[in-house]
Amino acid sequence: EMLQSGALTAGHARAFINTEDPVGLARLTVKRGLNVRQAERLAAKGARPAAAAIGKDPDTAALEHDLSERLGLKVTIDHRAGKGGRLVIHYRSLEQFDEVLRRLSGSNGGF
Repeated sequence: EMLQSGALTAGHARAFINTEDPVGLARLTVKRGLNVRQAERLAAKGARPAAAAIGKDPDTAALEHDLSERLGLKVTIDHRAGKGGRLVIHYRSLEQFDEVLRRLSGSNGGF
C-alpha cells in the first residue's frame, strides 16, 4: 500500500524485504521521511535479517533474497536436509496472490 501510494519507493522496499518487521520499518521510514540510504542504514541497524534470526545457512538465505527480489514479495524457505522442505510466498492482497499464480502458470513468461 505504501508503494502504491508513493509514500515509499522500490528502493525503500528492497531495504526491508528480508527483515523481521518490514512493515514496521516501512512505517517508521515514512513517519521520519527517510531517504533510501537512510532506510538502508535503519534496516541494517534496527532489524536483523529474518534468515539469520532463525539460523539459516547463507545459501538458503541467498535463495530467499533472490526469490523475494524477483517476486517483490517476502519469501521464506524452510529446508530440512534429506527431508524436503517448504517454500512460503507471503502476500498481502488478492491482487498479489493472483499475480503469483499468473507467473507460476507461465502466463507472460513466468519468472
